[in-house]
Amino acid sequence: MTDVPCMKLVKVNGGCSIAVYQQGERQNVEELLKHKRVDFLASADYSENSELDKIVKDVICKIAMVESLIRISKKQMEEIENNDRGVIM
Repeated sequence: MTDVPCMKLVKVNGGCSIAVYQQGERQNVEELLKHKRVDFLASADYSENSELDKIVKDVICKIAMVESLIRISKKQMEEIENNDRGVIM
């Protein structure tokens, strides 16, 4: 619960935050999700293929996809700008 201000700051700046809880204590963090202070809830199980592992990997995939699309868009914009200047690529 001491990280809640940090998690909110991460969300405000476009990141994702995950409230991790000990088994049997989910109700302690459900309000964070309900009030949109975090994006996800996950049990503090850090093992391969746990819910937390899947969420973290999906968030990483999302970031990679967005970055890939941004690179494609920038490349296309550069091509258009170069064509406007008569530069052959």
